[in-house]
Amino acid sequence: MIHPVYFIFLFLLFACGQDDSGKSGLSNFESTASFHLVGDGYDEVTSFNSNDNLIFSQLFENNEMWIRLAASQNANGEHGSHIDIDICDYSGSAKYAPIDPQKRPCSKSGWDIWWHDDSKVYFNQETSNPCILILTQNGDMLSGVFECDDVIKMGGTSTIQIKDGSFKTMIERK
Repeated sequence: MIHPVYFIFLFLLFACGQDDSGKSGLSNFESTASFHLVGDGYDEVTSFNSNDNLIFSQLFENNEMWIRLAASQNANGEHGSHIDIDICDYSGSAKYAPIDPQKRPCSKSGWDIWWHDDSKVYFNQETSNPCILILTQNGDMLSGVFECDDVIKMGGTSTIQIKDGSFKTMIERK
């Protein structure tokens, strides 16, 4: 005879771990992201989800991570507005400081952020302040909060602020 507690455990495992199609609960995971752009003609809150947009994080063998939050799923999100976050020396759940996004390969631990909107491209500076990324990793699920001031337009002097940023996605190991 199965002990009643064991029966309840099995029932909960089956009921919570699968949807009506018989797929595991992870197949129902929805990546999400949102952020607020301010300055240089922007004052908008943008929200993305994995059903309508493109959200991913890729972790490479050299401990570099690339996170993309994109309006369009076409061409890997390249043809549309998007944020790229690059992390050098990824170490899991941690707080990351800004680094110079134009220095590659990575010379030190930290993060950079890029905003692409058609021909307009903005990127942080190593001196951007505040400019913070806080990541939380739970298994292969990654969530983060971020903000960065003094995100400068490439080839110009105008700046934007990226405020109240957040995302959650699954880590793809490359």
